[in-house]
Amino acid sequence: MGGKTREETETTDWYEAMDRQLRAWLSPRVSDPHVIDDVISATCECAMRAQRRGTIREITPAWTQVVAQRRLIDHWRAQAGQRGRAERLSAEVQLVVEPHDPSDARLPAWVDQLPERQRRALILRYVDGHSVAEVARCLQSSYGATESLLARSRRGARQLLAA
Repeated sequence: MGGKTREETETTDWYEAMDRQLRAWLSPRVSDPHVIDDVISATCECAMRAQRRGTIREITPAWTQVVAQRRLIDHWRAQAGQRGRAERLSAEVQLVVEPHDPSDARLPAWVDQLPERQRRALILRYVDGHSVAEVARCLQSSYGATESLLARSRRGARQLLAA
């Protein structure tokens, strides 16, 4: 009962080989080890799914490198999008109070004109610096619903600033 089956050993060997190869390719390109781990994990998951579906016969080093490159690009795009949204909002909304104190008079007066849930979402995201997932947990909402709420909140903020 203590030993691994042949299939488990092959899977472990395959993963370790892929991990070494991808880590060697990613290390000069990415300084954050967590990002490297995430990209490797996403690449391995994609490889296993492709094999199960039968869309690929053999997982070659070149194939895994292309998939890893795409996952890394996705990560960079998501990161740039998050920075861009935060920069646009802080420029438009001018929320610069850290950490947030609900009684702080430095928050723009228009913030109080937003509906409570929108106000809470904006403050959690852009003043307190929480991720969308963290805001969703705080508001007990799904990730997608929270993204929509934040979009409505930003739209409302722009309308209030334009008025």
